[in-house]
Amino acid sequence: MIDEKGSGSRNSSQDVLALDILAPSSLQTSAPVEQSQDTVNDGTEESNYDDKYIKEKDKEPTESILAWRAKVESIKSPNAVRRWYLKNGKDQKRGVDAPTEPAVVEHPEWFEVELPMDGLPVGTYEVCFCASLKDAAAVTEELCFTLSLDGYSSTSVRQEEVQHMPNDDFTRFKLHRQVDFGGGESDLSFKIFVTAGDHSGPLFDIHYIEIRNNHSKPIPGVLEYVLYGDGKPDQVVAVGQYGKAFKESVNIRAFGVSDNGSHAATLHFADGLAHVDIWDLHAEGNRASPLHPQVYDVASAHTTFIIPNSVAISTDIKPGQLSINISSSGSQVAVCSDSEVKDGGIPFRVFRSAPAAPADKNLSDPWRLVKAKTVCDNSHYNLISFYREDFNNSDEDAERFWTYDGKSFTVYSISGNWNRLYTLSMQGEANALTAQAVLGSMQGRYFAWTGTKGIISVLDFSTGKLVSRIHPGSDKSSFPCLSLDGSMIAFSLNGAIHVRDTLTDIPIAVYKERFETLTDHELVFGKDHFLTFNSEIAISNTLDTRSVVQVSDGSVIKSYYVHEDYHYLYPQSGHDAFFAYAHGSNLDILKPGPIFSSAALHDGGLDGACSLNVYELLTLGLESTHELVNATGTKFTVYTTYRSRSLKEESSMLIYVTVYGESDDDKQVMEIYMGRSPHDYFAFFLPETSQLGLVTDDYFQLWTLAAEKPRVCELVMYLKYQRFPEVDPDIVTCERAISAVKACKHGKNFNLRLSEPFFYKNDGSFIEILETQHEDTLTIPATSEDTLGTSDIYRLTGGYIGLIDFYSSAGESAKRAIVRYLKSRIRVTQQNPVSSLITLCSNWTQDRSSTLEAMIADMLPIDLITWAPDANTTKESDVLTIILEKAKFHSSTLPVVRIIMDYCVHHAYRSHNLAFISPFFSNLRDFMEIYPDEAKELLGRIAFVPVGHRSNILNNHAIIHSPGFRLQFWKPSIKTLSESTDPILQFRVSSGPLDPSTNRFTLPLFLASFDALWSYRDDKMPIRSNSDAMAEASNKTTTAWWKILLHMLRLKSHLRMDAYVECYNFDLEFFDNPAIAALVAYKWNTIGFWYWFVRFFFQCCFYALVAIASILQVYYPEPSKLVGLFIAIIVMSAGFVWLELLQAIRSVARYANSGYNVLDMVAFLLPMAASIDQVIVIYQKDSHGNNRLLSYSVLAVFLHMLFELRINKMVCKYVTIIQEAVSEIKVFFFIFAGGILAFAIAVLHLLRSCPYEGCDEPTTDFSDNFLGALFQTYFFLGGRWDPVSDEFATKEWGFQLMMALFFFFTIILMLNVLIALVNVAFVKGDDSWRLIWIESRLRYIESAENMSYHIPGFRQTYDLFPKEIYFTAGPKQVKEFRKTHPANGKSDEEADRTEELMCQSASELVYVHENNMSKENDEEGMLNYAGPVLTPTNMAMFLDIDNDTADVGEEGVEGVEGVEGDNGEVEDGTAPSVGSGIAEVVEGNEDNSGSGTAGIVEVAEGNEDKSGSSTAGQDGIASEPESEAIKALSAQVGALKTQLAEQQQQAQRQFEELRNLLLVRQTA
Repeated sequence: MIDEKGSGSRNSSQDVLALDILAPSSLQTSAPVEQSQDTVNDGTEESNYDDKYIKEKDKEPTESILAWRAKVESIKSPNAVRRWYLKNGKDQKRGVDAPTEPAVVEHPEWFEVELPMDGLPVGTYEVCFCASLKDAAAVTEELCFTLSLDGYSSTSVRQEEVQHMPNDDFTRFKLHRQVDFGGGESDLSFKIFVTAGDHSGPLFDIHYIEIRNNHSKPIPGVLEYVLYGDGKPDQVVAVGQYGKAFKESVNIRAFGVSDNGSHAATLHFADGLAHVDIWDLHAEGNRASPLHPQVYDVASAHTTFIIPNSVAISTDIKPGQLSINISSSGSQVAVCSDSEVKDGGIPFRVFRSAPAAPADKNLSDPWRLVKAKTVCDNSHYNLISFYREDFNNSDEDAERFWTYDGKSFTVYSISGNWNRLYTLSMQGEANALTAQAVLGSMQGRYFAWTGTKGIISVLDFSTGKLVSRIHPGSDKSSFPCLSLDGSMIAFSLNGAIHVRDTLTDIPIAVYKERFETLTDHELVFGKDHFLTFNSEIAISNTLDTRSVVQVSDGSVIKSYYVHEDYHYLYPQSGHDAFFAYAHGSNLDILKPGPIFSSAALHDGGLDGACSLNVYELLTLGLESTHELVNATGTKFTVYTTYRSRSLKEESSMLIYVTVYGESDDDKQVMEIYMGRSPHDYFAFFLPETSQLGLVTDDYFQLWTLAAEKPRVCELVMYLKYQRFPEVDPDIVTCERAISAVKACKHGKNFNLRLSEPFFYKNDGSFIEILETQHEDTLTIPATSEDTLGTSDIYRLTGGYIGLIDFYSSAGESAKRAIVRYLKSRIRVTQQNPVSSLITLCSNWTQDRSSTLEAMIADMLPIDLITWAPDANTTKESDVLTIILEKAKFHSSTLPVVRIIMDYCVHHAYRSHNLAFISPFFSNLRDFMEIYPDEAKELLGRIAFVPVGHRSNILNNHAIIHSPGFRLQFWKPSIKTLSESTDPILQFRVSSGPLDPSTNRFTLPLFLASFDALWSYRDDKMPIRSNSDAMAEASNKTTTAWWKILLHMLRLKSHLRMDAYVECYNFDLEFFDNPAIAALVAYKWNTIGFWYWFVRFFFQCCFYALVAIASILQVYYPEPSKLVGLFIAIIVMSAGFVWLELLQAIRSVARYANSGYNVLDMVAFLLPMAASIDQVIVIYQKDSHGNNRLLSYSVLAVFLHMLFELRINKMVCKYVTIIQEAVSEIKVFFFIFAGGILAFAIAVLHLLRSCPYEGCDEPTTDFSDNFLGALFQTYFFLGGRWDPVSDEFATKEWGFQLMMALFFFFTIILMLNVLIALVNVAFVKGDDSWRLIWIESRLRYIESAENMSYHIPGFRQTYDLFPKEIYFTAGPKQVKEFRKTHPANGKSDEEADRTEELMCQSASELVYVHENNMSKENDEEGMLNYAGPVLTPTNMAMFLDIDNDTADVGEEGVEGVEGVEGDNGEVEDGTAPSVGSGIAEVVEGNEDNSGSGTAGIVEVAEGNEDKSGSSTAGQDGIASEPESEAIKALSAQVGALKTQLAEQQQQAQRQFEELRNLLLVRQTA
């Protein structure tokens, strides 16, 4: 739109636009249209409107009316399709085709006229009217113009715009909103309503109303003022005004705006062609006035292509079925259509301009078709988009293009002829909402997928890798959006905005205060803020409120009011927000600007730019009092005094703030610590926000004073604003008077003028003012005007440290205020660049330990999430790393470590999220070294963390079966979940129908994280290649088993192979943990077994060669033919020795610490040496050669095979017992060997000694060889008495006595001692073999895991590497584990609290599945209940009754493990709170009765143990003669069972009452 000079400048006398839209020639001279008239009432009787009009027309008009008629008839509008004239008076209802007199619009009446549209062609039209504004000042609020034609549209012009309207007698106005006419005999309803306060009378005259085609070109000399109303855009693209006049109306079918807002693309159909226009929005458009938008009516580039005629004229194309998208630079445009469009719609096309965005006013065709692969022809959701991960990188090579066809996403590079990078196949349900969620969540490198019910999957855009899964708690969450840095994700659910950590799913914030309905809300996420809107909260019928909300506290920083027709454009850079909508030939674009920038967020909130005002300074001297009153009239008294905490300490200034209520007696007082100072302090008060600013030596405090109890004062800011110069190390303070204070009325920005400084020393004297010192300006936040030179980070850090002394001196109310302030600043945000928790931990010292311990304990409560651990934090910003570093030198850090551990463990249970344990996982190696007992306690406490969304896991999982011997071993096991024993589950989206048998699975599920098993070497993590990305994204098996085998052989021979994971140095007792056992079992079942199997297969070949060589040497007569066999043994043993050497080189210390490695070397070196010896003997034909080494090699390889088979349960059990026996008899062996040696010498001396010279040689068979004598003595134990059998016949009493002593020592004494030791070893081995079995598997698992990183495409092809898994355990197992693994250092009350939290967290495990509710529940209305459905089985869970003790009597409660049927769960909602309430009721009744049900069970079990039997074994006892004691015990057990049944019946009654109460509340 341009003015009459074509310059776009503003008219000097009025705010008008020079417009003249040329209608098609067929419509310029249209014949008069017959008008149908309504009847009117003249006061006495009804008459025909046509007759009345004829009578009025025949009346003699006045001269003024004649002049007016001549004037309006002289105003020609050749581009008008139809014009209607109006008649004054309230009885006028329809427009006529001849002028009568002006129609007067008065206040407070509605002006309404019906304009007949019959006879007009179908199309989109502009509505114009000619009027004379009489009294613009009378409009106090707005002018509302309403059009109604098969729909409703309204244009509300605000008072400020009305004041700029022209006041000419004849001014043409045009409504920016266009009207769609579908044909027929419809009437256009035109209404005007004016809000003019108390004004009564005429406001303006309307001369005529006309409509015209929406692409008519302007004619110079005709001035029009465009009325935009509330929907006024910042930029308007007017399509269809470039030369050629189209036969039909122009309607924008699709549009797109580049992510930086620099270019727009539009698509419309005309004359059988599809027209693509590019608009350069950086250029200056036509602007009529500062109140009007920039109008672009000349495209910067244009191209066309042929489309089917049925598509061009179709009116059935729905919004969104056509897509057009434009690249960031405006150089490339992509178009396509949904497959549901008739005749194939528009094939996928990409156009590129050369040069980019040409300014070709002649609209020559600068475009060429890019030969990109067609991928959108079968699209069901028609989603295409250009996208940049890094919005600061404008290089075309960095930009990508993605398409979605309902099943998969395809990503292209847009340089050259386009190349497909990868295709990401999506699992789950695909629909339009999930597709839109992807587009709306595009932010940085991540995007979200909502195709799986109840789960939001976050994926990496560049690689297609799954980053995390978010569990909203309902299937109905929508609009997920990621923050600029990808660290947070927000989604709307049930009228609230939930913010979670992207990687850990830890709740960060919930915003719901301003939402009044349970609707979904559009989201835009910045870094620490998000933009949202709710149509229920609007300032008018057409404006929606869009609020910028701060994540940290949920406060609204700023609000925007956007017309309801506008929609946010995705994807965008995140810094700028663009809204747009198309109507007819106009594309309206609204650009609020950089809504998330620091400048936009600090401009004072809702009132626009924030100005600084001067406030009065208050001097706080000794015993001074100041009376303050805020804007609401609340009175405050500030009283200052001095007080010392001890006799040795200097006095410190204190401020007592008194807040008065409704009466003088109703007042509250809080004490604020100011520190030691030799001079006065300063203060100022902001009455608008009730904020008190305090300026001390080098600290700035800001407090909000509130009258509500119990928070008298709220600490808002505590900063150390200046740094001492290096003048004297004894300087402790600096006096600087405040000469002036400026602040914004919102308390966000401050400007303080500081006088020259005086530096005080410890002795109270002060140093002269340095010449370089002068007056300074302090600005908060720091700006360019600040002259102190301290950054916001320095000020915040110093403030946190200063609060340590403040806290130690403060009263209880002040301490609570300090803690609230520190809590709000734990998380690092744009406004809070330093974490208070990290600062406090970093400044931990021995003398501050007690204060810091109390502060951190208050900051990390177990009942509120105040700190969300960051899984990707660095060592410098890791809280636990900092504390453990200090623990290396100070043991007093343990209380702080326990506080952090309690906080993390409690919230892990409450939120069903092991991400809270991430600080300990990342430091577990150091934690185990410094605090081994606490590390064991930690792993024990998180052994049974229940899952939070059991239904999602049961609906989407893969069962990890243990490897077994099956005929069809290449096929996966077909066992269902209910048929599996101790199943281990992995989350995996199920594409097929759900297994009905899953509903019979009632065991609870628990979480286990691989972070508890090993640490990841960040410096060794590989960079993903394109092949890896494509392998994972395409979800196809690209790595065959034989390729994997070749890679394994190649990698095993490498001298160095980087280790990406490293297991922790677990002691054996650490493996007594169900979670650790489940992790090892998962890895063993997936990759560990196959790694061991391949390794063991080659070892078995080696074992077989050794055994065959040994046997053949006995039975084969020609040893020379065995040379090849011995060479094969040498080669294989050399290979195994090489592998052992590589293992030793990679980790010498670790290799030397394992005794199994010694056995490995012996088992491989001994056969190698024996084979070499045999080859030499064979070739040299050495008659003196022997085969002893080979004989012992057989024993060595057998023993090695035995230890390799320890991965088998039963083999490991017996091997462990043998190991324990050998370990137990080590000392016994030396004693026994010493005894054998002594007896051998004694017998040898007795039988072979010669007492004198020339004595006769003894006639005995006992060997005179010392070694022979030793062995013969040992063999006496086996009954080999042959060497001394003749001596027994003699009467030599010395020999007889010697043999008696030998028999007593060896047979009676030592062998029985040996038996006793073996029994002890058997007990130990039976207790520990399971742990050794797990440890032996872990050895292979670690190697297999590291190798998986080196096999190309392996980890991307196979979904075997989840972050977490799920395992099962019955209540009895959980109970027994808790008994044997108590929380060390915790009181019974705290242990009970932990168990209560477990019950609350596990409550959803016993909910009934929503799809499997019984008909009885349906009849009771339970299907309409969204909370947990409670059953008697649930009560058994809360009562902690195991399966053995719960199945008592017909009326008893069934055990959880034995329940079948409808037990499952409903969706998450109010489940935890309901479960908590039930647990409390049950516990209360147990206390009232003197003993709980769990206590009864324990007593029964204890008595059963004393009698040597259990309840389950009563049948066996009854078959034997019973003594009186057994009878009494049986009676006692029976009484306990009866009492237990009564307790269960009472629980059943409570259950019924609670269920009825829940139903009543739900109905209400």
